Amino acid sequence: MNKLLIITALRLSNREKAILNVIKEQKIATHASKIAASANIPRTTAIYILEKLARWKLIRKIRSGKHWVWLDQRA
Repeated sequence: MNKLLIITALRLSNREKAILNVIKEQKIATHASKIAASANIPRTTAIYILEKLARWKLIRKIRSGKHWVWLDQRA
């Protein structure tokens, strides 16, 4: 099924769409605080949304050394 249709069916909020756009543009976003700053939302909100999007399998969180890296699952 087309990923765009899935994203549309989920009815993502503007903040969720902003985070997805930041991750899509960066390909690899190393820190949640950098994602939050790029999306102009609070860091704690960004972390919550990142975890939610990972549960929905729209993004992926992998360990790289001693920190986490967020990847675009749709790529």
